[in-house]
Amino acid sequence: MRINVLHHTPSSHLPTRAGDLTPISRNLDPKSHPFAKARERARALNAAKVDRMFSKPLVGALEGHIDAVYSLVKKPGVLNTIASGSGDGEIIVHDLPTRTKLLRFPGAHKGVVSGMCFVDQERLLSCGVDQTVKLWDVKTTYDGDGIVENQESRTAVCPKEPAFRSEALYSASNLDSESL
Repeated sequence: MRINVLHHTPSSHLPTRAGDLTPISRNLDPKSHPFAKARERARALNAAKVDRMFSKPLVGALEGHIDAVYSLVKKPGVLNTIASGSGDGEIIVHDLPTRTKLLRFPGAHKGVVSGMCFVDQERLLSCGVDQTVKLWDVKTTYDGDGIVENQESRTAVCPKEPAFRSEALYSASNLDSESL
């Protein structure tokens, strides 16, 4: 077994005469620099920061709303259809793979659309700060921009008093504009 021992003489680290500078010991081998690990760590951190800075966090964006989106709901049993409700009262039904608007209900509510849910494959229930709950008919064929001209033919409004008691689907709203 061989043991290597590093031996430094103190005289090599002290000035030879009074008033001289303290000698600086340098490692002239470029492969073993004293700050090599620290430099590599700093480079790795900078690379990670730059990588995060230029990464694309979004896969895609859905266009259409002017104001912020306050409610978002996925159609049950279907992966490619969602509906979004915005602060200006608009509801848009989106097709995710093509990123197109299937249906648009501009002015669906007066103010923020605060909640939505799909009742079944053909109906969407929405509520807003205007204290109404609306049931929308969302069966559609894609027709360009998806704007529904005659919204009254596609909606049923639930007033502040409970209604639709005779149907299998019952909905009511409270003062906080949440669907019950």
